[in-house]
Amino acid sequence: MQLNTLNRVISLFLVGGFVVFLGAVYLREDIGREGKKFVSEYSLGSGWGPTAGVFMAVGLLSVTALAGAIVDAIGNITVRRFIRKVLGRYRFLAGLFLCAGEFGEQARWREVFRVAISNSTKHRPLAGKKEMISPLSAGLFFRTAQKEHAEWLIQHHSMYHLSADFVVVLLVCAILAGLRDSYYLAYGSIAAAYLLTTFALDNYLYTYQLSFRNAYLALMDERELPASLVGTSGVASNPRPQPDRNRATHGPAV
Repeated sequence: MQLNTLNRVISLFLVGGFVVFLGAVYLREDIGREGKKFVSEYSLGSGWGPTAGVFMAVGLLSVTALAGAIVDAIGNITVRRFIRKVLGRYRFLAGLFLCAGEFGEQARWREVFRVAISNSTKHRPLAGKKEMISPLSAGLFFRTAQKEHAEWLIQHHSMYHLSADFVVVLLVCAILAGLRDSYYLAYGSIAAAYLLTTFALDNYLYTYQLSFRNAYLALMDERELPASLVGTSGVASNPRPQPDRNRATHGPAV
């Protein structure tokens, strides 16, 4: 299995490992005290050490995955929802997070794609439904994009998820640091959370820019092909190689 197909799992363990590390640092005194108490009360001889190490490793692995999944769930209903529903819809707010240019590029390709489906007999009924334009572009992308282009989009979308999850962790760190009067750490955590939010928003907008652009080119290629080469699904059964029409500044064109 390729590394890209594991990106979400890797993200969970990266975030979960960071959470476990921070928890261990924050509760180090309690952990040390309870650990000594456990060893003194439940010591089972010299053979207990290796066995305890195995159980601790398995338990720590599970706790890491659990912590990552919890943070991912919290990020889905907070930071990522905020990006999808607010920052990703208004240019002014995107500009506050240094993403006005990326927002403009995404909006232009969205409009170009909307006009293209308005002129498509097959997809015209969806042109007036704003909530269907993004899912349609994603569907066309994964039906027509080459493997390396799909991997490029998946990488950016995974970075969007990972960055949003770290924003959640940093905001919690800022709150805990403030409760302990560590104001410099709190301010640093907030600043880092802001930077990661800009990174998450940039990756989110660029992901949909790739999706709209590739879907538009797929529709144009379909219209240019002779009717005898177009299958029942609307995609060419044996399409001709197409020239590179648009080279993205972020990476390979889609």
